[in-house]
Amino acid sequence: MEMNEFIKKWRRRFLIATALLIILLSGFVILDKIESNDLLTVRNFQVIRAKLALMRRSTSDIRQTLVILRGFLPPGYNEKSIEALLFSRVDDLKTMFPLSLFTISAPEESTDNMVLPFTISVGAYNYSSFLNDIGTMQTKSFPFVTIRSISISTEESTGAGLTYKIEGVISTPKKNGSP
Repeated sequence: MEMNEFIKKWRRRFLIATALLIILLSGFVILDKIESNDLLTVRNFQVIRAKLALMRRSTSDIRQTLVILRGFLPPGYNEKSIEALLFSRVDDLKTMFPLSLFTISAPEESTDNMVLPFTISVGAYNYSSFLNDIGTMQTKSFPFVTIRSISISTEESTGAGLTYKIEGVISTPKKNGSP
């Protein structure tokens, strides 16, 4: 029996040693994974720190661009409604062409801007003044005037000479929160 007991003791010791070896090997594998994850985390952190400076510079550039873009907006832009802005441009156009027939259509909405179609018919007008007024009409920055067509015809029956017809739209972007 002594031999049996001896074998049982060694068997227990062998099982305990095997269990300890398995635990130690598992611990080493876990430690290795933790270390590689730590190295990856450090590398990612270094990339983030490097890109943080780029993000700060980009944010500064965006702020400067916004300041420049706000400079193009007319005074009181935020206080006026979109319709008021469109119709103030209509008033500007009426003063540019005082002896004209001015027709506007209903405002049209798209997803990001509001458009007001118009037609101006002008008779007995100096051609060079007409061209200058067209140029002035398109150089004003806001709301935008887009000319779709210009037609020039002669009215022989009335003796008025040339008649100019301008078809275009006045447009402005929608403000945030507007329907």
